[in-house]
Amino acid sequence: MFEKVTVYCPIPHEFRRYLREICGDNIVPLVCRALEELILGDEGMKDVTTIGDFDKYARQFRNADTSFEETSREELLATPDSDIRVLRHCKAGVEDTWDFGVVSDPSSREEDGHNGYHVSVGVLIMVQTFALPILDLATNGRVTPQRLWRLAMHQGWSEVPSKRGDYGFAGIDYGEIHHERKKNPSPVPWMIPAQVVALEELGDLDVIKEAIVCQGGLWVWMGPDRFPLDGTPGDGLILPALSESPLPKDNISTVEKLPFELLCAIVAEGSLSSFLSLASTSRTMHALLLGSESDRNAVAFAWIFKNAPWYIPIDSSDEENPRFEMRKVSGMWAYLRRCRSSASMRNRERIWRAAEQIEEFAKKCGV
Repeated sequence: MFEKVTVYCPIPHEFRRYLREICGDNIVPLVCRALEELILGDEGMKDVTTIGDFDKYARQFRNADTSFEETSREELLATPDSDIRVLRHCKAGVEDTWDFGVVSDPSSREEDGHNGYHVSVGVLIMVQTFALPILDLATNGRVTPQRLWRLAMHQGWSEVPSKRGDYGFAGIDYGEIHHERKKNPSPVPWMIPAQVVALEELGDLDVIKEAIVCQGGLWVWMGPDRFPLDGTPGDGLILPALSESPLPKDNISTVEKLPFELLCAIVAEGSLSSFLSLASTSRTMHALLLGSESDRNAVAFAWIFKNAPWYIPIDSSDEENPRFEMRKVSGMWAYLRRCRSSASMRNRERIWRAAEQIEEFAKKCGV
């Protein structure tokens, strides 16, 4: 029953078990506090969106205690978009219901006793709410929630038992999370519990958090929308140091005579390491590309737009139509450095690349 549902994030109900394992018999107050703040302190982790034909769902579960009414794949694929609802801000991980693959209605309260919606079986699917703006922007709006649902139905996700044989879409590279795409993932996938417990010896809460996130791999569960708009520049990029003055104009090479705008366009075609190597080739090139804050900001602006659109902040006040908001950034070079050091942005890139693959997979399937 549960093979259809895998939530690749630390839903509190699931990971409280992990906390009990780590903190139960071990006197590790700093590690326990770090895990609680990293996992349980993020309400966005359990915010999910339920997508599907709710009328067909109601018919399926009308007599769920005695029978389950299946719907053919052909009928599901013929469902008009107007019948495919997108119910945002449902809640996953609620005690006593998540074990049955049920998410709560966003308008219901726990005391109401609403059973919510079964997403582990049938014609509804569940997506992390914070992933939908990424899906929209990464595909320029071509993969809507309705198209994503059709792709899931095309792959047999409504069938009991599901015949797809894997978690997620077959053939999609989900990045570093690949080995944790299972029913009960570990919140710290790259460390065994004993290694997590041993972090108490570091003696500093922030250092322990960083170790859990980076070395332990918890970044793969972090919300991918924590844009580092403020703070120190970060250490994701180290500028090459050249203290000598640029050469006189008469002695510069042909490439160094190119207009700055053209140099920015050339830099944007390569990797950041290639850019830094180019800036290190001569004193003049270093001065051209990195000599002033405005030059560095212009280079960073061009590189982000060409190579890392996932770093661009977004305005998602209109949840159905998110849009880029680069004007939120002041100091583009410092922002790029912070992004390179951000666990949240690392996860955002992973999800963005998976979204691009999902679009290609949908085309291949004719959906």
